[in-house]
Amino acid sequence: MDYKKLKEKIISSHGEIQIFFEQEGKTVKFSEGGFYQAVRNDSLKICKLENISKALGLPMSYWWEDNESLKINDYKQDYGIKLIKSLEKNIEIYEKEIDYYKKELQQLKAINHKITLENDDLKVKLGFSKASGSE
Repeated sequence: MDYKKLKEKIISSHGEIQIFFEQEGKTVKFSEGGFYQAVRNDSLKICKLENISKALGLPMSYWWEDNESLKINDYKQDYGIKLIKSLEKNIEIYEKEIDYYKKELQQLKAINHKITLENDDLKVKLGFSKASGSE
């Protein structure tokens, strides 16, 4: 177990190990003193590491992965997040365009209806059709 990596991750997420255990001690079911003792004795139990990992939002495999594969995973995750944000922005743009075209369609339908009514009136005036309601 790479305890240096564990300490560095706790510090990078909470600023200090003490703060981590003050904030997450009940969640991880472990005290700061118990943590230091486990590190000194090289005896950190898997269940304690699992609780710490959950509090840090990390998979258990993180502690045994090499840094290169982590960088690749971080890159993939960052790319995925950027891709999702880009797609969400595109969806927002497309939804605005759809709303615009719906309004345009309503206006065209209204114009078409008006033209149809005027056309019907013109047919009646020219004698091509009988007026509605007259026989």
